[in-house]
Amino acid sequence: MRCKTCKQDFPRARAGRTPIYCSAACRQKAYRSRLVSSPQLIRLLKSDVDQKARESEALRVLRQLGYAVHLKRIGPVRKRPSPTVRLIK
Repeated sequence: MRCKTCKQDFPRARAGRTPIYCSAACRQKAYRSRLVSSPQLIRLLKSDVDQKARESEALRVLRQLGYAVHLKRIGPVRKRPSPTVRLIK
């Protein structure tokens, strides 16, 4: 077998799916290269930029109309810890 990433020969496993990569490192390297060259990633980045542009345009219009707009970043919602059960003598 020959690794798809590093082109080195490696032994084939006796059972299971036929491996494509010689190691987990080569598999991760291939994943990263696919991610960088992916049109889907470019679409996601473009949608993020478009969303920011829409947000800034909406803020500009609201401020022109006389509204005082302040953005506040909201963090993750924290759950209250569940009450513990204790035995009292």
